Amino acid sequence: MASLMASPSRDRHVSSGSFIKDKSELDGAFVEDECPVCKRVRDVPATSASLQRIDTGYYVTSPGAACSERCLTALMEKRGVPERYAGLSLDAFQAYNPSLHQKLDFVQRWLGGDKGTGLLLTGKCGTGKTHLAVAAMRELVKAGEHAGFIGATAFAMKCQAAFSGSTTPDAIISKILHHRFIALDDLGAEKPTEFVRACLFALVDGIYTKNRTLIATSNLSLQSLHENDPRMTSRLVEICDSLEFDGEDYRLKIAQGRRAGAP
Repeated sequence: MASLMASPSRDRHVSSGSFIKDKSELDGAFVEDECPVCKRVRDVPATSASLQRIDTGYYVTSPGAACSERCLTALMEKRGVPERYAGLSLDAFQAYNPSLHQKLDFVQRWLGGDKGTGLLLTGKCGTGKTHLAVAAMRELVKAGEHAGFIGATAFAMKCQAAFSGSTTPDAIISKILHHRFIALDDLGAEKPTEFVRACLFALVDGIYTKNRTLIATSNLSLQSLHENDPRMTSRLVEICDSLEFDGEDYRLKIAQGRRAGAP
């Protein structure tokens, strides 16, 4: 996927807010864009601009993409990704067996497609699910897409705390659904009370009904997810391609390496 971080020389220019009759008018043109982190202004390829469809054509909007890897990482944190994960990339993904190579290839092909169907990454812990999900989200954010991240446990805690604050679970879900792409990490790690289960179903159902694209991870198998909440799992498998991870725990491999090198 082409990066928006390069600074191309100014050529034919399309203004943000302008009207075009056909997408081909953007070919070879540039649009002025402002980095949402450092506010640097530069020209980016107009083909990366957001387009609002109307009857006779499109309105052009600047993508609002990060201008550097450092700004991109900061933007990932603003979109909810924990600091430890915010810098994860596809290039840094450790595909240490053939199965993980296949998963990486699948995600790269997915990024090059229409991305109407999401990704559901399930299986053993420590096998790279979160890394691959965050790295995919990073590519989306790099391209100027509206993408957000929420951990299932953090989401449950926010919903539980909502009643003692000034917001509601519905408002929390509505804010998440503002994003076109939603990364939901560690589904099944939350404490499975009826209230939490209802909130998670409402979130997934909102993603389902509003045609958002979901990138979800879970240490549970698809069968276990189905046993926990068949209504939610039914929606997940309809809107996502499922990838099952079954390799060794990479964190244990790292710990074993540390112990082997210790005096």
